[in-house]
Amino acid sequence: MTSEVGIVGDSSAGELSEIRLTVTGAPGAEDIDLAETTIQAVGPGGQENLVFTSDAGTTFTALDVGSISDGTTGSFDVTIGDINQLEDIDTSGDNQQLVVTVNDDSGGEFTTTLSGSSVVNDGAQTITLDSTAGSNDDTIGLDTLNTDDEITVELYDDSSSTDSEFLVSSVNIVVDGSDTDSDDVSTDLVSALGAGEFAVGENGDFETSPVLNDQNDYTILINPGAGAFNGGTFGEGNEATVDIVSPAGATTQVELRAPDLFSEDGEAVQL
Repeated sequence: MTSEVGIVGDSSAGELSEIRLTVTGAPGAEDIDLAETTIQAVGPGGQENLVFTSDAGTTFTALDVGSISDGTTGSFDVTIGDINQLEDIDTSGDNQQLVVTVNDDSGGEFTTTLSGSSVVNDGAQTITLDSTAGSNDDTIGLDTLNTDDEITVELYDDSSSTDSEFLVSSVNIVVDGSDTDSDDVSTDLVSALGAGEFAVGENGDFETSPVLNDQNDYTILINPGAGAFNGGTFGEGNEATVDIVSPAGATTQVELRAPDLFSEDGEAVQL
């Protein structure tokens, strides 16, 4: 065991959103299949046996554009889901970018780009239509959307690059009064782990077959709002004991104790 860390989910409530235990193999030791490992936990919520899962996923709508009619003026909306659920987006870190492009029926292309805190999270992003303002910020340099205009919306997990490797969601519609498009995205969440489950990897990206050896390390993920950790949600001043039992029966015990005071959401605290 190389580190025991909690991620603060709500500092005002004194609650964690993740427990992360980083493990590494000893030199010369046999491989350990973490998928066959069990965890015995005793905490504020009682005692629980945890088994490995690679599937604690949830699906949500990242982008949604409703129908837009011929002759639309003023503005239109793009609905954006809770993009903090995506692996590589943390809206507090402003590492998101939204690109809206209109290809009009006469062959013109008009694009506006929003990044960082300008991108709405979990709500409606209003795109203004105004030919006098040009295409910038949240404005497209057109006054009117006409039949057969094509609208493409792209969400990236990088605030400055539109390389394809950073594209996480996109939708496309044609202005005709009926066409709609939405994009459902699947992601693995620590908050979706049940009382008797642990995962390996990182929030948003769980490992499926983690085997520990002396050449790698892995992070065990536990939901502090479930099972043995949930006498409320594990947080300020709480204590727990975790026994990690390998398939061969070897046991590593870890004592966890959260600090008495959390400072800010998202911070990592030593347990």
